[in-house]
Amino acid sequence: MRFDGWERIGVALSIVWALAILVAYFYELNNHPSGLASYFPFMSYEWVNDVEGTRMARAQAVADGQDFSSKVMMIMPTFSAVGAFTISILPVVVGWLVSYLFVYTILWIRRGFKT
Repeated sequence: MRFDGWERIGVALSIVWALAILVAYFYELNNHPSGLASYFPFMSYEWVNDVEGTRMARAQAVADGQDFSSKVMMIMPTFSAVGAFTISILPVVVGWLVSYLFVYTILWIRRGFKT
């Protein structure tokens, strides 16, 4: 199967999209977990108990003389393979399907005017 110029551009952009989104995903996950929860859809990560963060927050609250219930548990987002797939590959597949559907619809309409 040979690709023409537009299809080659599409393949290159698809690869760039998938890599850029995965880099941003892992960067946010490692450096700014709350940013991940703000910018990425909720299905792209899973929530887990943040035991260390809870321990530190409790210690800070006790040091400040504030009440920190022992029943409170902080949570943080973590990696989800399904989520990473959803935000990196699924938009590419949908984009290709919509593009081809658009082109074939236009060609179908043009053939209708020629008959």
